[in-house]
Amino acid sequence: MAKTLVVGDVHLKASSILPAVDGVLVDEGPFDRVVFLGDICDEWGAEDGQMMREIEEFADWVEEQRANGLEVDVLFGNHDFQYLLGKCGPGTHMDLMGFVRTTLFELEPQIACEVDGFLLTHAGLTQWFVDEHLDEPATAEEAAGQLNGLLAERTFPALETLFSCSMLMVEDGTATVVHP
Repeated sequence: MAKTLVVGDVHLKASSILPAVDGVLVDEGPFDRVVFLGDICDEWGAEDGQMMREIEEFADWVEEQRANGLEVDVLFGNHDFQYLLGKCGPGTHMDLMGFVRTTLFELEPQIACEVDGFLLTHAGLTQWFVDEHLDEPATAEEAAGQLNGLLAERTFPALETLFSCSMLMVEDGTATVVHP
């Protein structure tokens, strides 16, 4: 059976979190996959230089791991999503909007992924959101596909819908199995 390591919010702490992830990969491995649940960006009081270094370190690590054959999924968190929308939010570095889009989003972040029948997102899903915006997904894989399909549309209404999802997700906090 494939083994997956799931990592919560990074919030500009790649320099301290990634060595810990490396340790788990070695000590508890082998792992086939690592999933980052979003919020790679932003930390209260962070300066622009710190943000650039931490995001570059994160991006370099992801690219290196992928080149070595490890599957690495990067999911959008609400802080990361601000940069996709071009909106200011808590901790958003507006002067670095272009840098974040270029560096972080080259990693092809998604909204959701499925692992062993579980839907992983930054903050779960409410039943209201599923009923209102998804087409009766029967499995976590179908729900992830529909959520990522909205992202792939890259239309303002689809992105606003996804943003509302990240703002309304309060049930579980990290992972939810979606059953219609």
